[in-house]
Amino acid sequence: MGIVAKIIGQFYAVGREIDRLRRVPRFVRQPVISVGNISSGGRAKTPMVVELIWGLLQRRYDPIVLTRGYARKSTSPVFLDREALHFIETGEKVALSELSSELILDHVGDEALEIFVKTGARLLVGADRHRNAMWYLSYVGGSVSDLVFILDDGFQHWKMERDFDLVLYSNEDMKDDLLPLGRLREKASALERADIALLLGRDVEKVTLFPEEVMDQPPVVISTRAPDKSYRALIESKYGQGLRFVELKDHASREALIFKIKYSPQSNIVLGYKEAVKIIPWALLASHEGRPFMRSDIIEGKTIWVLGLRLKVTDEPLLWTHIEHMLEMKYFGDDSDFSTEEL
Repeated sequence: MGIVAKIIGQFYAVGREIDRLRRVPRFVRQPVISVGNISSGGRAKTPMVVELIWGLLQRRYDPIVLTRGYARKSTSPVFLDREALHFIETGEKVALSELSSELILDHVGDEALEIFVKTGARLLVGADRHRNAMWYLSYVGGSVSDLVFILDDGFQHWKMERDFDLVLYSNEDMKDDLLPLGRLREKASALERADIALLLGRDVEKVTLFPEEVMDQPPVVISTRAPDKSYRALIESKYGQGLRFVELKDHASREALIFKIKYSPQSNIVLGYKEAVKIIPWALLASHEGRPFMRSDIIEGKTIWVLGLRLKVTDEPLLWTHIEHMLEMKYFGDDSDFSTEEL
């Protein structure tokens, strides 16, 4: 099986490279920052999108996220802002006050909804991200001087031209195999295409934020990834040795999550935002803007503890020097290259 998988992986890599070279990326007048990776997931793309949004807002730019909306139930392209859910193809608009969190989740997906509730940034959700971007520019009547598109999971999205590729990778990626034997979408050499490549654990670190309240008993920690030793040790240092870890399939359904919660023997349930958006009203989550909190009125008999998460970039000034230079060149300068490097 290993040899066959390696051969399949090589064909997969060749096919992907041919696909990249034959496509002509479509242009967008506004700056486009792509956030991506070379593996099949779990490389902190969503938290990085959140950090970019906050950084752009601080610098008086207006970010809009272009995302496929992975694992959402609907296939219709939509635009989500704080007022309404807009259906791009039909022109219909439904006020958010008329929509349950579950329906919003069905239209945008869990990761996109997580970005929305943490930042309030507008989302354009759908497979054809270039078309959605052009629709928005037409919707607002042309170019906007402070608008920046963030292309979520865009490193292998050849259909759309971008001005800046930010890629997150891990040490495991450097020795992993291509799909289907391993988890790599592309070989590690693809990192050379990136404007910035950030190594998890060196250039950027995940910082878990805990609620301030004290638990009366150890919790069940429900996560869509198996806890590694460092994450397990971190949670145990906060909540003690008697806790249990329950792993869910990535992008597991709302129903699967509720089942795990209701039939857990523990009354304390620890979730991250990616899971929390499936069961907690979006407006309540949005009022916390990604900060940790605790609620006992969501599911009867259970107390839900929501962990916050931030990314700490080792050399954040250098990262933003690169991004701001790109934005200045896009709006005011020429197209001269800014050096491609790792932080």
